[in-house]
Amino acid sequence: MKTFTLLLVACLTVGCSSTPPPPPEPKGDITPVNPSKVNLADLYTQGDMQ
Repeated sequence: MKTFTLLLVACLTVGCSSTPPPPPEPKGDITPVNPSKVNLADLYTQGDMQ
C-alpha cells in the first residue's frame, strides 16, 4: 500500500509540475463571422416603439 501511495504521489507531482503546451496562434485575417448590423440609435429607441 505504501508503494502504491508513493507511485500515485510521484505521478501527480510529475503531471502537475509540467507546463501545458501553448495555445495555437490564429493564421490569416481575423474577421467576425456574423457582423452585427445594429445601429447604436436603435438600442435607445427600441423600448419606446409600441
